[in-house]
Amino acid sequence: MAIEVIMPKMEMAQESGTVLRWLKVEGSTVRKGEPLLEAETDKVTVEVESPGSGILTGVTAREGEEVPVGTVIAVIRSPEELEQMVIPADATASISQAAEVANVASPVAQRMAAEHHVDLSQIRVEGRRITRRDVEDFLAHARPSSQTVRLSPASPLARRLAGEIGVDVAAVHGSGPEGAVLATDVRAFRQASTAVQMEVQPAPEPTEPPSLPRAIVGSYRTIPLRGVRKVIAERLQHSFQTAPHIALTLSADMTEVKRLIEHLSESAVWQATGSKVSLTAVLARIGALALARHPRINAHLVDLEIREYDRVHLGIAVALDDGLIVPVIRDAQTKGLAVIQSELDDLVQRARSGRLKLEEVKGSTFTISNLGMFGIEQFTAVLNPPEVGLLTVGAITPSLVESGGQVTTRPLMRLTLMADHRAVDGGTGAQFLATVKAMVENPYLLLV
Repeated sequence: MAIEVIMPKMEMAQESGTVLRWLKVEGSTVRKGEPLLEAETDKVTVEVESPGSGILTGVTAREGEEVPVGTVIAVIRSPEELEQMVIPADATASISQAAEVANVASPVAQRMAAEHHVDLSQIRVEGRRITRRDVEDFLAHARPSSQTVRLSPASPLARRLAGEIGVDVAAVHGSGPEGAVLATDVRAFRQASTAVQMEVQPAPEPTEPPSLPRAIVGSYRTIPLRGVRKVIAERLQHSFQTAPHIALTLSADMTEVKRLIEHLSESAVWQATGSKVSLTAVLARIGALALARHPRINAHLVDLEIREYDRVHLGIAVALDDGLIVPVIRDAQTKGLAVIQSELDDLVQRARSGRLKLEEVKGSTFTISNLGMFGIEQFTAVLNPPEVGLLTVGAITPSLVESGGQVTTRPLMRLTLMADHRAVDGGTGAQFLATVKAMVENPYLLLV
């Protein structure tokens, strides 16, 4: 029985997904649970597993194509089913035909055919599997005699890099064992080709809107709003337009938190953990305890329903080169500072290397965003729906403070609560911030 491969729905608000890369070529034999393709949502890149075993056929979604959730993007069929399929005589290189022939082709022949855009159904052999030599012979006869067919070996990294930057591996001179093309060869070939093009081609005139003078416009580069960036833009616009945001800000004295971090960093017990004590981890621990005391802030707003949660699933905003991702610390209200620090280090590292799992960026009940390390003293942010609250953290700055009739300099930090006014009133938000401030200025309350 044919098994359909669909674009899966991997999160509540997801409407579509983008096919980044097929890990199996059409006509390949696949096993159930084996990675089939890489798909991208607005939060993560995930591997989609094969829903069954058989031959991959009927691939309809190209790499880079955005596909609605639930769309059939391929079909997995058994070899017996392919043999029984009736193919019209006048059909033009149908996908099923290609898959059927690929079933009797060696893996090397299948990969080579895919790289050189060869339809395996056009290669005829008598009573045996299609081999690499068959593909080479087909290419040699299919091209004009003046063209030289060069199918030198290449490393997987070199082939992947060549595909990404549009270089024909066959045109690259390999420096590896037995003339194998390496990634460095591909980069050198691309660099040399670019240099030649710059020498022989005149510099293009800068394009600009005709209504603006040249001196005003200048040169620019275009960055398409697509993929992750497009989804982020759409979701943030929806959040800002539908949720009436309010912002509440106060300053907290960070003297005791800085002293706590210093003492913990010097302790042998903490040093044994192998982690550094970060301000973000301390604030995550404080925020989790404060949210447990103020469940109205630890909530979602879905349709006309406010859902208050007993468990705190704390999202930590992490800036990436091409966007923002919010990995989640589950049940943060039950975890000590050392555990939170360890989980935070792991999540941030894997977020920046693109290795987060989908479940690690779903289901947060509240988010903390810290830009203090960049010198930002105070900022507002757009809520992460369906959450009703978000805490922004600014830089610690020396400030003059009056205490006991004397003016002293203290390290202050501005904390801003962004809240959905439909679910959170100003008084409720102020009480939450007061709890956070009390714990920041006396972090030893974390032991209570």
